[in-house]
Amino acid sequence: MKRIIPEEGLIIIAEKEKIYSREVYAKNVNYPSGMPKEKELEVQAMIRYNMSPQPALLKNYLRG
Repeated sequence: MKRIIPEEGLIIIAEKEKIYSREVYAKNVNYPSGMPKEKELEVQAMIRYNMSPQPALLKNYLRG
């Protein structure tokens, strides 16, 4: 949903509850150590550079 409220100087592109997600889909991923052989791999992930790494599950859909 998109709303513009000029009198308050607001541009709303999504409801607050909808901006949070437990999944990330990425394209053109760079694997510096080479592509993992496993289709699923437990990793430590950061969405932003200044975050603390968090446990995550990497699912590689390129591996059949």
